[in-house]
Amino acid sequence: LMFIYNSFGVLYTHVDKFDLALSNFEKVIEISNHDLKFNLTASAYLNIGELYYRLKKDYDSAAYYYQLSKESASIQEKEVYSLTNSINLGNVYLATKKYDSAEKYYLSALNNQLIEKYPYRKAAVLVNLGVFYLEIGKENLATEYLNSGYQLSDELDILLFKKNALEGLYQLDSIKGNYFDAFIHYQEFHQASDSLQSDLTNNKI
Repeated sequence: LMFIYNSFGVLYTHVDKFDLALSNFEKVIEISNHDLKFNLTASAYLNIGELYYRLKKDYDSAAYYYQLSKESASIQEKEVYSLTNSINLGNVYLATKKYDSAEKYYLSALNNQLIEKYPYRKAAVLVNLGVFYLEIGKENLATEYLNSGYQLSDELDILLFKKNALEGLYQLDSIKGNYFDAFIHYQEFHQASDSLQSDLTNNKI
């Protein structure tokens, strides 16, 4: 039953139904607390963190649930949830402009020994580090990470990360006066944005 509630929570998150999503994730936690065989508590807390981060822009609550997710993970899951939540906390601190903390968590994720086993997460870290360094004005590092992140995201066909990388790259090109490259990246960014929006609309339908 908890798997069903978890799936509904994810579904409601994708269609921007905050209260319904939260209710389902809370039921997952309630059931997990009484189930000795399966426990989805860490996953539910992670999903609630994402819910607050994406739908409410409530970064304090998001950080709180990301930490709960990390702390409630089983011994077998600990390293995976540590990796995932390092990325998530980096996102929170970047959004709140706590740059030292953002860099700390992103680099912690990138240097995690498990990162090579999870190329999706590696792509996320690379792109987010590129966005981070662009925001604080370290253009060379931004170029390095955005290009690496774009390449990996393209190989994995992760449209959201490609879009984010392309947005950073066209901004970098403009800063450096590379206007032709900026124009190309800008066009590619809008193509990716349109495709992503189309996918989101179809998913909601």
